Parts: sequence; structure tokens; C-alpha cells
Amino acid sequence: MQAEAFEITKQFVTEEEELVCSSLYLIEDAQDNSIIEAKKLFIDGQTSPYSSQFAHTANVNTHRGTLRCHQAKINTLDGGEVHATNVHIKNAQSGSVYAQDVTIDSVEENVKVIASHSITVHNVRSTNNTFLIDYKQVPIILSKLAFIDTDIKALNTELDDAKRHNHSLIPHINEKIVLLEKEKAAIINASKTQTITLNNSPQSS
Repeated sequence: MQAEAFEITKQFVTEEEELVCSSLYLIEDAQDNSIIEAKKLFIDGQTSPYSSQFAHTANVNTHRGTLRCHQAKINTLDGGEVHATNVHIKNAQSGSVYAQDVTIDSVEENVKVIASHSITVHNVRSTNNTFLIDYKQVPIILSKLAFIDTDIKALNTELDDAKRHNHSLIPHINEKIVLLEKEKAAIINASKTQTITLNNSPQSS
């Protein structure tokens, strides 16, 4: 990854620093109580346990803080928390993941993964882990459903107004409502095609 491809390159994000930018390449660490907001985030070092990161796409070497994003790639999850749509982790030593789809190459122990659609773990080294499919326990999914419900409610208000004042708008509004209802149904019905795949998993005694 070339640092030149990012809007800002920094050595550290220091303790209690708040940084908002389009894209950030962080050479070392995000320290305690720091907050980063960036569309594209790359951290070569580590995030501290009391740091927060918000991004669209995030690549983190060692994660110990709280990350909220759309796409996450993490080399080592070490007690951190991840909220995302899609997550790929190379080595999960401990921590929590809440997402739609999760892939982990290797899991140690004390790892909790709750997904709304799929969990794939290639190597499970301990039985002391939690793997669960339940969209009602995934905050990012619940937030998305809440936004959809708010949009549908607003469109229904527009529809009632159009029926009284401008019938030409009705087909367009109805189309938007149908699309949102389909999106909502797809999220809820994802559990019907849920998959949990755990390879090389030890047998509990």
C-alpha cells in the first residue's frame, strides 16, 4: 500500500486527538481516546483499546479499539470490537465482531462473532468461542433497518399527499417504497440462507 495514495499520512494519532479526513494512512498507532473518521483508512500499527475508528473501508494491522465501517480487513484482532457489513480477519486472538458476513482465517479463544448472514472460520483452535447468526443482535443491521423504516414512513406521507394533489407522482413514490420493502425483506430473510462453516474445529470435551 502506497502512503501517497492517501489524503493524509501520519505517524500517530495521539491520545484524545480527533481526526476527520477523506483518507488516512497511519504508520503506527491510534492511541487512547482518539477518534478517527475517514472514508478510507489504513493503519499499519495498532489501535488502542480506548480508541474509535469510523470508515467506509478499513485495513488495520492490529485492532484493539472499536471500529465501525462497511468493509474491514484486519490482520490481528486482539480484544477489539468490529461493527461492519463485511469483515475479513487473518487471526482473531480475542474480541467481538458484529457484521453481515464474516471470514476469519484463524481463531484462538474468547472470540465472539455474531452475523446476520454468514460466518466462515478456516481454523478454530479453541472451543471457548461464540459463533451465532442473529440479525437482531447486529447493531449495524438494526440501524440499517431503522433507516429503511424511516424512509418508508416518509414516502408513505409523500404518497398520501400525492393522492390528494398530484397523481402523476404516485408511480414513482410507489416504486421507491417497493424497492425499500424488498431491501428490508432481503435483510430479514438472509437468516434463511445462513451459513456457519467452522473448519479444523476442536471437539469439546
